[in-house]
Amino acid sequence: MDSCAGVDMVDENKIKAVIDYLRGEFPQCKIEDWPVIENQAHHFRIIDEKWAFRTEVSEEFLSRYDKSAISDKLRKFTLAEHLRELPSDVVLVTSTGLKLDYE
Repeated sequence: MDSCAGVDMVDENKIKAVIDYLRGEFPQCKIEDWPVIENQAHHFRIIDEKWAFRTEVSEEFLSRYDKSAISDKLRKFTLAEHLRELPSDVVLVTSTGLKLDYE
């Protein structure tokens, strides 16, 4: 399998762990995801009837944590609460916490 220079392939089970967390927090929503190579992240869009919540999870975060720890870490970071409070912003998940895309 080819990979882009400098970009590691993220474990699909870790992406699934993020999706499972988001499905648990937003059970009635559609979840889309795709890699964002230029940001070294994976983008998730959670779509409901009124909003499209957006988050990018850094490859650093995904590499640092085991798939079994991802859901708990996102919960501790209060990702879902931030997405609900900031529906028009992209919330970035880093290995040290959350930040907004314009910070």
